[in-house]
Amino acid sequence: MNPTSDVFEQRVAALEGGAAALATASGSAAISYAVQNIALAGDHIVACKNLYGGTYNLFANTLKEQGITTTFVDPDNEEEIKAAIPDFFMPKPWGTRTAILLIWKLFLPLLTKQGFP
Repeated sequence: MNPTSDVFEQRVAALEGGAAALATASGSAAISYAVQNIALAGDHIVACKNLYGGTYNLFANTLKEQGITTTFVDPDNEEEIKAAIPDFFMPKPWGTRTAILLIWKLFLPLLTKQGFP
């Protein structure tokens, strides 16, 4: 463990009120860690079409090779979002696990409007 990174991670965790933090070398590495922590082969991600190119490539190609599929939606198109995540908007039993990665700033108002806390 790098002692400088360790101190940085401890301070970030303290600032954010978290139990721990993880410093990565890049934003792409952070996104990879985050997604691979919650998504497994057979899972599905819904993401904005206007992602940074490296993140778009990760979702469209790299994760696809690992069995994780992605639907890209226009964050301003409510109907497109609803069509991409029908289990949230229609009463259905959950079949296979679905990991949904949402850009909260864009999608939270829509989910709140649909009754999600």
